[in-house]
Amino acid sequence: MAKQHIAIFRTGGSYIDYATYNCQEVGLAKALARKGYRVSVVMGGPETKHTAINYENGTVDVYYLTYRAIHQSMGIFCGWKDLLDELQPDVVQVHDMGILMSWLVAKWAKCRGVRCVLVQGNYETTHKPVFKQMERLFNLTFGRSLLKKVDAIGCKTQAAAEYIRHYAPAVKAPVVVTPVGLDEERFAVTDEHADIRMKYHLRGKKVLLYVGQLEPRRHPLLLLQVMQQLPDDYALLIVGAGPLTGSVKDYIKAHKLTNVVLMGKMKQDRLPAVYRAADLFLLPSSYEIFGMVILEAMYFGVPVVSYSTAGANTVIDKGTGVILPTFDAGAWRECIMEICSDSTHLQAMKQRCAATIREKYVWDKAAANFEKLYFGK
Repeated sequence: MAKQHIAIFRTGGSYIDYATYNCQEVGLAKALARKGYRVSVVMGGPETKHTAINYENGTVDVYYLTYRAIHQSMGIFCGWKDLLDELQPDVVQVHDMGILMSWLVAKWAKCRGVRCVLVQGNYETTHKPVFKQMERLFNLTFGRSLLKKVDAIGCKTQAAAEYIRHYAPAVKAPVVVTPVGLDEERFAVTDEHADIRMKYHLRGKKVLLYVGQLEPRRHPLLLLQVMQQLPDDYALLIVGAGPLTGSVKDYIKAHKLTNVVLMGKMKQDRLPAVYRAADLFLLPSSYEIFGMVILEAMYFGVPVVSYSTAGANTVIDKGTGVILPTFDAGAWRECIMEICSDSTHLQAMKQRCAATIREKYVWDKAAANFEKLYFGK
């Protein structure tokens, strides 16, 4: 009997660098392939090409297609229809109702009698004024049409499910919560010899960590305000870059923050050493569809202090971190000091973090929910 073929189509008009980003679609594809399915991943790239990503027990086919986009939600992939006709999948997955390519692929699947599922991550419209109105209009027209075409809807969080029902309260397709997972193999090859605490003179320090874009919605300057208020035995590692990199550097210089280390962007194999050096992970982001860095930090036994977002509310509990409803630097300082002042409790949190991810949020566990989504079992 031929293997059932699942095509996972990352329909947003953007390119991701697999070397520096823990791509959810590829992680899911590898887990499904280990279960015996044939899996193809389709996503945007700078050139049209086919590549095979090797994993422990085989390979996953990844097809990059060039695209034209005025916004990642409003883009067209070149040659997508010919590729899907060639692949002839039994099931095709698209993501987010507010994306034009999701509607086009769902229409293709409907015409050919191919089962199509939508995976929804967004749970709010964009805050950018022009695109906000465009997104609302799209959701009320093409988005609602898309929801009628798909056979099932998987939502990364409960907030995403509520977002779907807001636009289509009477949607007939089953709506289920399908949390994403962590690709453990992305950390199989690591820089084991890196001693971050020794390299940056952090022995005896309480090490705080941030990993992500330096951009307004993630409030990196708040972290610097917090560091101004913490005692000298605290240090902050910042991994990432972005539009606020200059502002972060200027703030550090202006306030003479010697307890903050800017590490820049890092490839995946360098991150384990950084996570292992940390006592606490900080994520003051105002919006996270899920938050892969939350999974990564907890996987390495690092408790998380986060602003209240859909992903944080899904993963974090009292034994693995704290969710704060404010961006007040004083409140963040107090929370951090309370956690770090009790070493016994902190150690118990670290153990619970690692156990939680391995029991529920690695892809080999999380993929079971997607199997049910694909085949209606």
